[in-house]
Amino acid sequence: MTANLDRAATLRLLGALHAPELAGAACVGRARLFDPPAEREPAADVAFRRRQAVALCRACTALASCQQWFNDLPRAKRPSGVVAGQITPASPGRPRKETA
Repeated sequence: MTANLDRAATLRLLGALHAPELAGAACVGRARLFDPPAEREPAADVAFRRRQAVALCRACTALASCQQWFNDLPRAKRPSGVVAGQITPASPGRPRKETA
């Protein structure tokens, strides 16, 4: 059931970002790997997640389409975290997502 919730969360996020449907995207169902660092998340955990996410992106069949979508976004609209095979930091002045 967790995998279905993770997949649903990923699809909602992509929809909210107006991302194209990327058939076969490796990120689907693995949203947590691609998220920006959580508050107080250990640096070693962040680095490990990012390495996994970047590796998945680089082997993904949807990478070219994802990169095109990402590059077409205005810089202020680009999501932070690992996107299109690259690590994108949060924009300066942009509030961090609070965790419950």
